[in-house]
Amino acid sequence: MYDFLALPTQFMNLDFEIDGHPLKFFSSKKILMGTLDANTPWYLVFQSPIFMSKSIDKRLEQYTAKRPQEVLLVTLEINGSRDEIAIFRGFSSSLMRPTAFDPDVPVISEKAKIISIDRLKSPYNPESPQYIQQALSLEAMESLLAEVNL
Repeated sequence: MYDFLALPTQFMNLDFEIDGHPLKFFSSKKILMGTLDANTPWYLVFQSPIFMSKSIDKRLEQYTAKRPQEVLLVTLEINGSRDEIAIFRGFSSSLMRPTAFDPDVPVISEKAKIISIDRLKSPYNPESPQYIQQALSLEAMESLLAEVNL
């Protein structure tokens, strides 16, 4: 996993590969445009020549830190097994398997496939959950992350 990627602003076209995914970038001043595949364009605005990437688990944790009135329940699949992760006030914990004590160990693995995300009112009560939204796709959650600049 890469924490950051330094891209000099003087490059106009740049081709490279990360984890087997070919990437092509066109940079113009403070806008970086790239494509993971023909169907997934993305744009990133940055303030310096260094682009910081954050894993989805860290972004979801930061979302709940910024919105402490919400709990996220993330349903995912990893290595053929289902898991459910609760994220609240910046911390993640698996509800179905042991969670590492070290907060630097990601609870959501890079290999995990996120199936759905539920937004709930805090405090979370598993016997009487109060849903704000259910079964959000990762793409739908991305728009909520963008609302809080994540």
